[in-house]
Amino acid sequence: MKERSQGEERSPREGRSWGELRPPGRGKISDQKGRGAEGQTLGEERSWGEEKRFGEQRSQQEERARKEERNRTKERDPYQRSGGADRVPKEKRQGPELAGELLPPKPGSLRADGDLGQGKGWGMGRKPREEQPPGPRPRRRKGKGRGVEKAPGRAPRSVNWSRMQSSDLLQAGTRARRKRPGQRQEKWGREARSERGARCRNKDVIAGCSCMVHFPAMFPISFVWPRVQVLWVFLALLEILLVSSKVRKTGDFQDCTWQVVLNKFDRVGDAHVSDRFYDQEPVDTVGSVFSMLVDSPIDHQEKYLGFPYYLKISYSCEGQPSEDLVRSGHLMGLKPLVLVTFQSSVNFYRWKIEQLQIRMEAAPFRYPGTCLAEEVCAMSWFMPMPIQNGSVVVKVEVTSNGLGPFIPNKRFHVNINGFLKKKQGRIEFTVGSELFDLAPQYFINVSSRPLWYTLDQSPVLILGGIPNEKAILLSDTNFETFSLVELSIDSCWVGSFYCPQADFSATIYDAVSTESTLFIRQNQLVYYFTGTYATLFNRSHSSGSWVRVLATECIKRLCPVLFHSNGSEYIMALTTGKHEGYMHFGTITEGRVSFEMLPKGRSVCEQISVGNCSIMWAEFLSDEYTILLLVEIQDLKAKSFCVVRYRLISDDMEVLYIIPNFIPDARGLEFLMMVGTEKYTNSPMVPKGMFFNTYNNVLIIWGNFLLQRSHMVLTFTNQCPFTMLSLLNLPNPQAYTREECYRARPPHILESSGFHSKKSLAVYQGLLYYLLWLHSKYNKPYADPVHDPTWRWWKNKKQDQDYYLYLKRNWLSAGGIHIDMASYEKVYDLKSQYQLPQYIFLDKGNSYQFSLKMRSKEGSAFQAQRKLAVGFLLADPHCLEAFAKQEAAVIRNSVQFLITLRDKKVCYDQGISGHHLMKTSVMVKVRGSSGHCFQSTHFGLRMQGNLMLPVFIGCPPGKRLAFDITYTLEHSRLLNKQYFDCVHPDPEMPCFLFRDQFHPFFLVQDLVTGDSGSFMGRYMLKVVGGGPTLDSIRDYSEEEIYRFNSPLDTTNSRIWTTETIETTEDGAFHIMSSQSFGIQWLCLENSPCYDTTPQSIFSPEFYFKVLVSNRGVDSSTYCDYQLNFLLHIHGLPLSFRRALSIALVSASVFVGLVILYITFCLLWPLMVKAWNNFLWKMNTVITSGSLYYSTSSSSSSQMSSNASLKGTSKVTLKEDKGDKADAEEAVAKELPS
Repeated sequence: MKERSQGEERSPREGRSWGELRPPGRGKISDQKGRGAEGQTLGEERSWGEEKRFGEQRSQQEERARKEERNRTKERDPYQRSGGADRVPKEKRQGPELAGELLPPKPGSLRADGDLGQGKGWGMGRKPREEQPPGPRPRRRKGKGRGVEKAPGRAPRSVNWSRMQSSDLLQAGTRARRKRPGQRQEKWGREARSERGARCRNKDVIAGCSCMVHFPAMFPISFVWPRVQVLWVFLALLEILLVSSKVRKTGDFQDCTWQVVLNKFDRVGDAHVSDRFYDQEPVDTVGSVFSMLVDSPIDHQEKYLGFPYYLKISYSCEGQPSEDLVRSGHLMGLKPLVLVTFQSSVNFYRWKIEQLQIRMEAAPFRYPGTCLAEEVCAMSWFMPMPIQNGSVVVKVEVTSNGLGPFIPNKRFHVNINGFLKKKQGRIEFTVGSELFDLAPQYFINVSSRPLWYTLDQSPVLILGGIPNEKAILLSDTNFETFSLVELSIDSCWVGSFYCPQADFSATIYDAVSTESTLFIRQNQLVYYFTGTYATLFNRSHSSGSWVRVLATECIKRLCPVLFHSNGSEYIMALTTGKHEGYMHFGTITEGRVSFEMLPKGRSVCEQISVGNCSIMWAEFLSDEYTILLLVEIQDLKAKSFCVVRYRLISDDMEVLYIIPNFIPDARGLEFLMMVGTEKYTNSPMVPKGMFFNTYNNVLIIWGNFLLQRSHMVLTFTNQCPFTMLSLLNLPNPQAYTREECYRARPPHILESSGFHSKKSLAVYQGLLYYLLWLHSKYNKPYADPVHDPTWRWWKNKKQDQDYYLYLKRNWLSAGGIHIDMASYEKVYDLKSQYQLPQYIFLDKGNSYQFSLKMRSKEGSAFQAQRKLAVGFLLADPHCLEAFAKQEAAVIRNSVQFLITLRDKKVCYDQGISGHHLMKTSVMVKVRGSSGHCFQSTHFGLRMQGNLMLPVFIGCPPGKRLAFDITYTLEHSRLLNKQYFDCVHPDPEMPCFLFRDQFHPFFLVQDLVTGDSGSFMGRYMLKVVGGGPTLDSIRDYSEEEIYRFNSPLDTTNSRIWTTETIETTEDGAFHIMSSQSFGIQWLCLENSPCYDTTPQSIFSPEFYFKVLVSNRGVDSSTYCDYQLNFLLHIHGLPLSFRRALSIALVSASVFVGLVILYITFCLLWPLMVKAWNNFLWKMNTVITSGSLYYSTSSSSSSQMSSNASLKGTSKVTLKEDKGDKADAEEAVAKELPS
């Protein structure tokens, strides 16, 4: 066969195309088939540049040919070129028949009506074409579309679509593509630009439509043949992706980082302004903004407040201005996503232990000002900075939404600084004066010092040790930023009169910070200062100045206690001088400091029977309530050291370990196990301090015996047993980390620019504040019908959700702000991030499972299985068990293990949710990986092969017991066939009738995962308080609780009883469950609810304070569920005496009323007659007076008249007298005789 040169054309039907099927019976592709029909080998294919140039020329020629073809009335063969000059004989165009293995498809051969032609596409037979003369072909007859006429003796075959899309065919096509990559490039360069997609002569497929779909070589099952422009764009994007991945691998990308600062509420929008976090009072100016939001889902009767600060977010890259970067990032769609985490308070007696998180989204805000050429001149992202009661340590993690530049995640500490105050419009430190000239000589020849603080609880960190300066470094951002502060303390020479010290200095030697208090030591003097933290305790606990403590003692060292316990923090002060061998144990609770000298009796030297000793260091073990002491014993010849354990409860001591006098000879070993047979050097061993890790129970003694190798630089060889390590099948983290999470997004604004205003940011403040308020108020004894804190917020507005959406879409929302109810919710389904959590909590018998997959570096699969192994290091193996099981078969030198950690149910009793947890840990180690396996990340090298997981055993935080009032009312209706509520019902506290049987039901609610189910365990119910009104409720004493609730009571004082016969071991109280009988109220003679005086005309009522606890009676959990709730009972019966007295009084009143009624009926006529007589007499008196008055007036008038009228007046007077006599006579006749 004649070979064709590289520049010569090939017919589109020569050889097999990508997608043809192999002939039957052939399992391999022959060399001739692999080279093509013309015999060209794969190595003789054109290069990419030649193909590109050739394809462009060919595309231009075909475009001109297509334009000419459109003007013709007759149709051409889509594969004919230049009038058929390059046609090949029909023997070479004939393709193979359908086979069992799929070859790469040839473009343009699949028919929509189910037929495949010979030599076209997927290997179905097609009628060979006859040679046609050059020029246009004759028009087809009507009804003779493509595929209608078949070759004689060959029946049409239909396409088996399910078979074509099966995995076998795809795998076969993949194998064929790997063997013929050159033809794919040639196909793209030549034929891809000439094929035109699908053509269909008849829309009715069943009637014989021949709609052909041309498939590209790289998409054998696709229905669209991509244009060449799309292919170029795809290749360009692919090249960019490869280049970007290569750049990220080499670390040659732009180094960008997030930046956050605080702005006061009234200073938002002021550029280049940052504020300090000291104000803790809410802002009440957002209410005016909410009053404008009519037709919105908020409740206008509620009062909305705001937080005093905003968090301004920006980012910067090396060598570029931040404002330009923020603007460009915003235009590319970048949005910062912020995760705010609150650390719960130390004092869990006042504040609930919880791990609270809020996922927020920062809103873009444009700074006010003129903008000449651009719409956005200067901008930043803003979000409210929330404050949670009981939390002063706040962690803010900023991440990107995936758009714009690559910015790695960054975590900030935005803590409340309670050591600041505002004076004359300026922010000042309360502990001293801030120094702004940080001189370099402060740190010349100064050794490094550790930071001493309560772990995860101290918002402010301090560091002393500046020579001859009473100044410290103070930071509330975990030393992201810091300030140099000169302390306002007393003179450093006060202690020289009674403390044996040779030289004195102003240096602050020891500095310890706790949650609310700072401690410093200057020479032998100890001071403390309590900050102003309104979110933790009352302001009266704060200090106005430094307080000197232990004024009569000489303190040589302050020893910090890194872990808090029992709701308090601790610090230890070691003494010298007259009280050598003693120590002072300090306790800090809500900012109040108290010290106690220990041991209580004899000194340490006396208890360990030595003459002269000194305490060098102290370590407090809160779980065991013991103190480990590093004691220096001073003999006449030499010094020795030992570790002593002191028990605070029993006040006794014992020597645990005697430290060798000299440093042992390690003999080149990296790790030396001291068993007593090792050799020692001539260098004395001088310990300086101790550290006890409560998670793995390891005591570390440090001093001058940290050995140094002869090689100053460590070198590593690639001895890691695996090349890849990944974690799989991790469970959802919230169930184990106990982190409650809320989501709060900014409200939608109806503005084309998309920028928020001060009003919309104020709305964001109010909504976030109300969300946290709902969270704090949700911890109530009565369970809501829906287990979600936000249910009450939107329960009456959900039905109008479509209306609010209509207003938003039509830009009709009031104030241009739309509040989406779904943007403020609690999140229960967070997914794992393919890494172990920071810690986990395990309840009784709980387990934690995940898979560990490793890929071996070299060797066969079976060698990898033997080489890769997993081990465990348990801090408390008697409490926790761990085991690994090979989960999957060995594939590609990989081994996968299923790792399970499980609690053994023996190391913990019962406790309140989150209280007194046991600390332990598990380390998962890959054999041979210690010190050999490292991973290069953006943050530097990270060790691999050792997975450390802290574990807390006990009752996890976020679990509670709630009174299921909904089901209790339903069950009461069914049980008693009735239900009578109070006359004045309270929807938050329904009433129960006294004579009805009361059967309570309870729910175990998980505030973290949202689970809520009936409590099926056993419990004890006690009435621990009560009163006839809410204001008169009092708590009962222990003796009263026993008398009112115990079935053994003989004083006739019981309040309730039950038919349940199960009691505690001593029989003092009943043990109940959801399956037990109900409660029948008694209120016997000596009980507080007996003979209750009614407050109105209705029956007496009483409020019972009920305690429900499963402690000591339920062994299914570590949780001590304690629930206190009020129970309102009405219809209480009256005592016999009070009922009799009430009956007598009622009868007396009734009889009196009857007698009064009868008397009234009998005397009524006489009373009417007497009343009439009284009226007549009154009328007579009034009439007589009027006549006399008229006569007098007439006489006076007549005397003043002329003499001619005297006769007339006399006649008138006589007539008046006559009329009076007639009237008197008429009245006398009317009176009865």
